[in-house]
Amino acid sequence: MNRTINRKELIKTVSALLNKQRIVVGGNKENYKRKYHLKYNQKIIDTIIAALCEAIAITIENGDTIWIKNYFKIEPKYRKDTVMKANGFRNTNINTNFIPAHYIPKFIPGNKIKEACRNLTDNMREQNQLHHK
Repeated sequence: MNRTINRKELIKTVSALLNKQRIVVGGNKENYKRKYHLKYNQKIIDTIIAALCEAIAITIENGDTIWIKNYFKIEPKYRKDTVMKANGFRNTNINTNFIPAHYIPKFIPGNKIKEACRNLTDNMREQNQLHHK
């Protein structure tokens, strides 16, 4: 818990989830059906994750929004220019910094992400109750 999952660990997790998948390829269901057991190796998954992240970055750079139903929404949010005043010693204004208008990424979690956080909260409560008994 409280770990940062890097790209390599994410690839291993996706690989484990997809390892036993079967994809049906074929034409007429009655006469012709082939099943391929695809072994997703980590190189393929790495390429896919890199392409997905790049596609998200390009979409945001174009000013568009990414929405993956039930998981998340990422959109660029416009921030107006501001002047930040940093009070120095003896409460005098030493530095005045101008921050120009810019965009920031806004992340909106979907139902599955919210449910995962609720489950985490419930699990932590249970662990704390068991620990305090």
